[in-house]
Amino acid sequence: MVASSLVLKGEKCNNILIILDGDKYVTKEEKEKAIKKILSGTEREHDDRVLDAVSVIKEFALPDGISPEEFIYGMLLEMEENSELVRTAKKLKAVSNTHQWLDRLVERMGHSEELVLNDIIGIVAENSRWENYIQAVHQWMKNKREELKL
Repeated sequence: MVASSLVLKGEKCNNILIILDGDKYVTKEEKEKAIKKILSGTEREHDDRVLDAVSVIKEFALPDGISPEEFIYGMLLEMEENSELVRTAKKLKAVSNTHQWLDRLVERMGHSEELVLNDIIGIVAENSRWENYIQAVHQWMKNKREELKL
């Protein structure tokens, strides 16, 4: 994990944010376990290093058992059909795995991935569930902005 390597290098991590998409390593315990696989050791500072690495990681808030792609796709389905993107999303019926919902939508739209994903975020950001989904990352950024007086 990137967080482990930063701590091993002795980097100051107070201005670093690592964002996970929310379907793995959700709890602090899961993050610690993953980091301990990389940060092995018995030195006195070991536990502090693990906690430092965990402290730079935030994730998006997903319902249990839902992939980020499926969650975002679900928010799209809840939106009004006033865009080609939403109408196209509502026409998709199935994918072979839940991580493919957005990939299939990008393919169907026939535009660049960057453009379609940007449009998706623009639309789902209006969904009432969006704010809760991004809350941990948004709060970190607000706190950092205040701390740095930006």
